[in-house]
Amino acid sequence: MLTKIRKAIQYILIAIIAVPGIIFFHFFFNVRYAKNPSKYPFEKRYKNVKRLSKLVLFAYHSKYQLYNLDEFNKANGQSMIVINHLSDLDPLLVAATFDRPVTFIAKKEAMDFPFVGTVLKALEAYPIDRDNVVSQFSTIKKIVTHLKDENKPPVVVFIEGTRNKNPETPCLPFHPGTLKIAQMANVPVIPVSLYGTFRHLTLKSYLHHYPVFVDIGKTVSAEEVKSKDLNEFALSLQKLVDDKVDEFRKIDQCFIYSQWLTRRRKALETIVDLGVKS
Repeated sequence: MLTKIRKAIQYILIAIIAVPGIIFFHFFFNVRYAKNPSKYPFEKRYKNVKRLSKLVLFAYHSKYQLYNLDEFNKANGQSMIVINHLSDLDPLLVAATFDRPVTFIAKKEAMDFPFVGTVLKALEAYPIDRDNVVSQFSTIKKIVTHLKDENKPPVVVFIEGTRNKNPETPCLPFHPGTLKIAQMANVPVIPVSLYGTFRHLTLKSYLHHYPVFVDIGKTVSAEEVKSKDLNEFALSLQKLVDDKVDEFRKIDQCFIYSQWLTRRRKALETIVDLGVKS
């Protein structure tokens, strides 16, 4: 009960501090972009999505730990970025942290999600209908064409296909079929590992700061991608991401413990001060 009260207070503070700005960016920019994306330059749309995403994550007290991000932001050319998936906020995290504009491959249902769906539409994300094979092939052709165009932004895909609802377990299986798109388009693959976003939307946590970890892995060149067996490639990428997430879990535990100690120390200091004054 106490946890829920604390969380409710946190949401009230979020509403007071951040909601006016979120409403402004969402309805004044992103809703318009989502309805008619071709009317606005992609860089302009991404810039405002980035501002909105940063504001949302700031409201949730995200504390970023970013590794090797400059390697991607400074890179040129097309690529497919494959990421593990822990939260509905993950696309916002990507937009908030990646300076280079990107778009997404998303499940069709995500396009109808409140808020996040508008962001995906504003960035002209590619929806995959998992129940319609004909539609899937049509969308995949569009993605391949996109990736072959150097003037288009790189494509981000959450390669597990759905959220891993238990962040303490290994990643869900990486889909080899997703990597086939990179082979067909002859583009590099960049593995990205993230951890921490699962706490933002739960009542089980009321930390003062929410640690979020993002690591850009070593790029796998287009030539390497072309030569790889897809099943083995998916397994190797999954192991790479799992290993990095395991590292993040250990850092995360230390971070949370240090926050707990800080709160405990402050509580004890308050008790001592009250004792002295009395």
